[in-house]
Amino acid sequence: MQLMILNSRNADAIRRLVQSKSDLNAALKSVAGFSLAGMLELFATAVGTADYQAQLQQIEEFAATRNGHVREAWLHWKGTAAAASGEVDCHASPTLEFFRLRTREDQTGLPYQLYQERFVRSLKEAEFQRKFAEALAGAMADMTDNVIQHSLALPGEFSGFVGFHILPGYMAFAVIDVGRGVLASLSRSPTWAHLHTASDALQAAVFQHASSRPDQPEGEGFRTLFKSLADRNCRLRFRSDNAVLNIEDAGMHREAAIASSPPLCGLQLSVCCTLKGRPEEKAVDGT
Repeated sequence: MQLMILNSRNADAIRRLVQSKSDLNAALKSVAGFSLAGMLELFATAVGTADYQAQLQQIEEFAATRNGHVREAWLHWKGTAAAASGEVDCHASPTLEFFRLRTREDQTGLPYQLYQERFVRSLKEAEFQRKFAEALAGAMADMTDNVIQHSLALPGEFSGFVGFHILPGYMAFAVIDVGRGVLASLSRSPTWAHLHTASDALQAAVFQHASSRPDQPEGEGFRTLFKSLADRNCRLRFRSDNAVLNIEDAGMHREAAIASSPPLCGLQLSVCCTLKGRPEEKAVDGT
């Protein structure tokens, strides 16, 4: 059996198996580790495809019984008391940390502000310049605000989740939700009501800064993200409903590719950046 690192790109294959109601055990057993983005897309698949109860149970059992960071992340997603092993050190510089977004206060309160500060501190220790580190934290904050503003709360709570993974000269962060998705959100605005496909909606949100607010047809979230990451040797992935948009720095210009993706509600965003070499998602310790 060939083992693989589950990253955001081959996470689509797992979702196809879920859609076909196939037995996932063999595929999951072939997973030797996870990138941050791959891990969080697996969780979004588990939660966002609840109609497929057998596959949902297999994914849940797989994630919940793993040791190390996969189990830690899943427990944070589920919001169980066991997710936190003691008090969080406010002065720490973690290489991997997660944050759960279920209420508006989660995104505006002190715990999230301290989470951002740890993100910046970890980036600086990983050789990222202070100004760039603070810009990345601002971009991540805008993306988590996007969850609160546009994903539409499920009964009683939102479904947002954010994580970062930092190594020397490397950083990744991912923000996911399984809410209404970009197309449904933009359909509320008369300016963007003409959009009829997830692909068109995703491109409008990313490249034209489309916003669902009727009084503000252009938003700042993705604009801020691009401004923070301009010419920084980054790879970005946006996916919503059945569309995925990959953007990568390619020397003197950016390359963007839109494609189809196995359907999943909400919006899943991931960014990885390296100070040297081609930006590729790196595995976290998920074994």
